[in-house]
Amino acid sequence: MVAAAAVIAAAAIWSSPALAQGQAKPAATSERITFGIVTCAPGWRAPNPGVARFTVVNRSGRVATIYLFRDTSGELTVTLKPGPYAWGCDLRGAPTHVSDAEQVPAQSQPGGPGRNPIPLHVGDISREMLLYRSDVARQIGELEVQVATLADDLRGGDVAAAESDWLTAHLTWLDIGQDDGAYGAFGDLGRQIDGTAAGLVHGTADPGFTGFHRIEFDLWTRDDIAAAASAAGDARLPRQ
Repeated sequence: MVAAAAVIAAAAIWSSPALAQGQAKPAATSERITFGIVTCAPGWRAPNPGVARFTVVNRSGRVATIYLFRDTSGELTVTLKPGPYAWGCDLRGAPTHVSDAEQVPAQSQPGGPGRNPIPLHVGDISREMLLYRSDVARQIGELEVQVATLADDLRGGDVAAAESDWLTAHLTWLDIGQDDGAYGAFGDLGRQIDGTAAGLVHGTADPGFTGFHRIEFDLWTRDDIAAAASAAGDARLPRQ
């Protein structure tokens, strides 16, 4: 349902119908504007100047007046001139609350405007990088020993020990940096160590299916300890 509405720009009230029905082409995407009993558009970002589209979502559980829209949600299009803007939310039976002001720039910015990024230089994080590399090198040393133990138990046919070994070694790898291989730090090698069969042409039969999940598949799903031992023996690990 459509209700009375206003867009607040600095101290001015913009209520002209032309603002909601501008002739310019609307923005391709819509920014989500959410409000509740005590919040109004938290964390919203000002768009580039021109026609903008917003999806307004009412989380308050009350009837509200939010620029042309009332009820649970809706979409509105406005033409914004450069300058400061804030969202005002007027809920029936509750105090009016207003968001922080955001600045629409004079010129469009690629990717849309936002708060200025804080420059980051290598020297600012060099200590953390050295600590990270030292910790990863230590863990890789532990991983090498654990994978060797896993391979030995697989070759010896000790399934229970091998399953325990696999879990220990895999947890070490996850501690180094989750399933994507230390947040991508190991590149393709990380995928070889802990990649799944997803996306491979031949699935679990693909030669590219290697590493922890190949051993897991052979050991738990196929009950093929010889194949698991072969996969463990062929496992590639990062060098320290």
